[in-house]
Amino acid sequence: MVNGILETGSIPGLVRGVALTAAIYAVGALSTLGYTQTMVRAAQKVLHDIRRDLFAHLQTLPLSFFDPAATAN
Repeated sequence: MVNGILETGSIPGLVRGVALTAAIYAVGALSTLGYTQTMVRAAQKVLHDIRRDLFAHLQTLPLSFFDPAATAN
């Protein structure tokens, strides 16, 4: 593709090739951004659920559960 454009000296063809390359790069960058954002949201949701469940469980434990160990130990 590039050799044909360079041999014929077709400037519109060169511009079209550069635009196509830029478009492919932009789509790749946007896809990466979307994937990253999706994974971050999913990970944060999992962490939130774990913390919420742990806190709910800790609230159900009797106070005597926390008494046996001294603070300094």
